[in-house]
Amino acid sequence: MGEALCDGAINIIERAIRERIRRLGQVAERMEEAIRIFSATASGRSAEAIIKRKKEFQDRWPQIQDVFERWSQRIHKDTHYEKFEKVIEQRAMMAGHNNYISTIKSLEADDAMEGTAWLQGIVDMILKEVWKILPSFGIKERC
Repeated sequence: MGEALCDGAINIIERAIRERIRRLGQVAERMEEAIRIFSATASGRSAEAIIKRKKEFQDRWPQIQDVFERWSQRIHKDTHYEKFEKVIEQRAMMAGHNNYISTIKSLEADDAMEGTAWLQGIVDMILKEVWKILPSFGIKERC
């Protein structure tokens, strides 16, 4: 019962990552035009830095896409996930139902924090890799 809930959560997260990939891909496709328009209206050092970032994102989009795709395949291979999965399974069995929302709402604060740590860990690791691909953004590793 709880396994189905966890599988559903994984499916939702995988769909969300695929949607981010699709939307960011659209941004990358339109970047050339955005650079052209921005270049025509902006000047100075800050404009040059912005153009550099835009070009870097456009040029390195395939690498960024790869990061998202790799992480979408391993979101359930994490110690936080394993702990959270056990909690969800226990809660679902105790409640005797397979309702994800009810199960999540019934979590104790510590258990909910485990789920939050799992999801935040995914975000942090994706960002860690992406910021290495985009050094002109000047965002240092936060994780």
